[in-house]
Amino acid sequence: MKSPQPQKYERGIPMLNESCIKSVMQYLDKNLVPKRNGKMFGINARRIAGDLSESFSAIDVFQAVSCLVQSGMLTRANPEHPHVAPAVFKINGITPAGYQFLSLLEDDTLWGKLKKTLPLEKILNLLSSGINAAQLLQNFLS
Repeated sequence: MKSPQPQKYERGIPMLNESCIKSVMQYLDKNLVPKRNGKMFGINARRIAGDLSESFSAIDVFQAVSCLVQSGMLTRANPEHPHVAPAVFKINGITPAGYQFLSLLEDDTLWGKLKKTLPLEKILNLLSSGINAAQLLQNFLS
């Protein structure tokens, strides 16, 4: 059994694990399923952490989920309660910006080049502001 990657810190602050963010998005893309009414069955962040526990710590997964919700890539149940801990988030959807992000993650070569050009937080901010993946690649890799 592979042990989770250790938590990385910068100036005492936990850093986002980019591999974990990618894995969380891909996991949700495969595992979110629609109800009869078209809305998605939610997936609890603890379940995501458990299912990805061979590769990532629970803290990494909770930070990834929190980052993805805050940056507008994912939606969660009860967003009107902002002080809920990420561990109890129930993710119930991927936003259009989140699908744009997933499309960037599919090509490891392009994703690697883009990450060298822009920090992850900037990529997420640009996507959530309405810039699509094609525009992002054209503006920053051409």
